[in-house]
Amino acid sequence: MFNYRPTLVIVMAFSVQVAFTIRVFPGQEPCTSCKGKGYKEAKLWFNGYDPNRPPDKIERNRCPVCNGTGYIETAPVQNYTYVTDRGDSRSVDIGGGKTLHLVHVQAGSFMMGSAEDSPVHKVTITGDYWIGKYEVTQEQWQEIMGNNPNENISNVSGPNKPVQPASWFDAGRFCDRLTKRLKGQIPEGYAVRLPTEAQWEYAARGGNRSRGYRFSGSNIIDEVAWFGGNSNDMMHEVGQKKPNELGIYDMAGNSTEWCFDWAGKYPSGEVTDILGPSSGDRKIQRGGCIFVSPGGALSTFRTDAYPDDKYCGFRVVVDKR
Repeated sequence: MFNYRPTLVIVMAFSVQVAFTIRVFPGQEPCTSCKGKGYKEAKLWFNGYDPNRPPDKIERNRCPVCNGTGYIETAPVQNYTYVTDRGDSRSVDIGGGKTLHLVHVQAGSFMMGSAEDSPVHKVTITGDYWIGKYEVTQEQWQEIMGNNPNENISNVSGPNKPVQPASWFDAGRFCDRLTKRLKGQIPEGYAVRLPTEAQWEYAARGGNRSRGYRFSGSNIIDEVAWFGGNSNDMMHEVGQKKPNELGIYDMAGNSTEWCFDWAGKYPSGEVTDILGPSSGDRKIQRGGCIFVSPGGALSTFRTDAYPDDKYCGFRVVVDKR
């Protein structure tokens, strides 16, 4: 009855320890006490991922069925079903003692848009990706680009505040340089990029953990965003508000964020892995900033600007596109 084969749901492994959750079902690896009346979970840690060898370390969890008197015992790796930790965070070294924090977003489908930006339409994203846990900060920009465009702007300057101003072209150059800097830390064929508009909105809504909030992580804007009603016209350090369902911060307010796509009308039907219009003169921006009203910080709100407009920040994704 319980004939599960190993299933790996992950698209990349950095050169740091990688955690997986194992689910052990009845008939595979019974609990030492209750003899397999329920499943148990534990984390496995790998230095990279190799399915043909045992894990480097196993964290054993107590069996919930027998109230913890039994444990998962060491067993061959192939006896387990693997599931990545949803929203799991990874950190990569970008040099100079600085790190970039990334959150895993599992592929899936969602209804994109709102009544104001009709038509609401189904979007499917077929590949997992990693997105910045925070907006790119000024100290990260300084490390990669060698300058800080914010240092003389009093209401936005600060090493752990979002970098702004940055044009769409500036953001692209940052991504290109960071891809080269991370060689060996991300798999071959993957790159640092700006998120597509669909990737951005899917992550902002909480991905496959979405609870349907109006703002990224809450229906109460003050919990998750620096906006016109609470910012005092000052940019704030990243990560000071509540994160969303995936553990991503500041996708509402603080700094408006560039997306990869050209601005244009939404498609009328279902789409898969959409990259937006093939050309245009303005690029999509999302998230709102320290000056917007609550409506401008909704997860569905769209705006756009010329790509050389510098009054915008951004966050990155790592994917194979």
